[in-house]
Order: sequence, then C-alpha cells, then structure tokens
Amino acid sequence: GVNYHHYLVLLQKNMNMQLANTEEYVDGALAGHLGEVLVR
Repeated sequence: GVNYHHYLVLLQKNMNMQLANTEEYVDGALAGHLGEVLVR
C-alpha cells in the first residue's frame, strides 16, 4: 500500500488541507519527498 507522512498545517471548512514535510511510502519504503502539498 501507499502511505503519506506529513504535518497538517491548515484545514479549512471546505476540506482544503495544507500539508508540510510530506513523504510518500510504498510498501513501507520511502518513495519520495513531496514537501509542501495542497489537497483540494
């Protein structure tokens, strides 16, 4: 499976999320550093 580790910076009422220091893990192995991410 795919997992993301991050710090939640901002959550708005309309469910926009700003994440910091985001990293992607695939089957437990680090696949990449994504940095700052905005989920809309």
